[in-house]
Amino acid sequence: MVKFFKAEKLFFNTPSSFIATKEWVEINKSKWPSQLILLENSDVIKEEPPVVVGHSISGRFTRYYQRASKETFVAIIPGAKLLGEFSNIIITPDNLVLSDVSREFGAEGGRKPKSFSVFNNRARMPEMIKLQGKIAVVSTHGANNFHHWNYDVLPRLDLLKRAGVIPVIDKFIICHKAQKFQLEGLSKLGIPSEKIINPSGDERFFVEADYLYIPSLPEDLGTISPWVVDFLRNVFLTGKNRSVTNKMLFLSRKKAPSRKIINQDEVSDEVLGRGFVEFIPEDFSMEEVAEYFSEAKSIVSVHGSGLSNLAFIEHGACVLDIMAPYHQDPYYWMICNQRGAKYVALFAEGKHPADELDLVTEKVDDDLLIDMGKLKKALDLIS
Repeated sequence: MVKFFKAEKLFFNTPSSFIATKEWVEINKSKWPSQLILLENSDVIKEEPPVVVGHSISGRFTRYYQRASKETFVAIIPGAKLLGEFSNIIITPDNLVLSDVSREFGAEGGRKPKSFSVFNNRARMPEMIKLQGKIAVVSTHGANNFHHWNYDVLPRLDLLKRAGVIPVIDKFIICHKAQKFQLEGLSKLGIPSEKIINPSGDERFFVEADYLYIPSLPEDLGTISPWVVDFLRNVFLTGKNRSVTNKMLFLSRKKAPSRKIINQDEVSDEVLGRGFVEFIPEDFSMEEVAEYFSEAKSIVSVHGSGLSNLAFIEHGACVLDIMAPYHQDPYYWMICNQRGAKYVALFAEGKHPADELDLVTEKVDDDLLIDMGKLKKALDLIS
């Protein structure tokens, strides 16, 4: 027996296209009582070129020598919906994806809106739950990663605070796994657990809010905005005037699952022999790590989330970022520039990718072989 389904049920709540938040609010403010609170206009950011040892400066740096920062805002939209474990797809009442506040990993810089997975599945959307009250969406893709938590998630709470709406929020949607750094950040920002809706593990999480409060994403993937660095310093560095000391840190990856140094003993002997001290960030609280970084004269590390703590360094510090050719991005160079620090990059041995190659879809997470001659030259620049 053939069964028939009504078309409106099959495609119920399925987004049809995408639009920027500001544009949607402007078009629809008479139909839906929505609001956009603009906090910062776009600005021009200029970067100082990095120092690269043993290789030319690639387009992955030069393309950002001058760029425009994103506007920051909080949008308030009645009947808006959000989809996904990380609440990373935001949908308007008339079923358009808000392209600039939605984010999906899977490509360098994030997937383009037209490639969002929600547009590839034309079957029935997940069952939608309606939430009463004023709901703020905070988390986005990468929320369980140390770097993305601190640079993409927590700053959205700051935007809500600056917009003056924190006191009226009934619930905050924040995906997290109760990792130490996550709980510390939420505690420092005064977000009580009873006000958090945590969709962790629920890939089909799909809700509609009476009023959805939507802070902008702090910046495009692959870049860092100065205000985010200032925000992190204000949260985790407190109490006293700070200045660079003679402390020199060699960040350890003993507890990291990948990107180990193949000739670790040889590298450690050279680095530690120059007065650096091995430091394992995972063994300390965020506030303690911030203290260590703020006092450091020089820092050496394999490229990884531990360098997210560079927000806490002081002017005049020096940083050596050791990168695998197929695992590189400009985050930590940008932070060093914003903090008035010297940034030196050293590439491990191996073939270098073309500038246009997408290093997310073509990701290689191999261990690193360090040329000792190049390492010594790089260390001379920061010691």
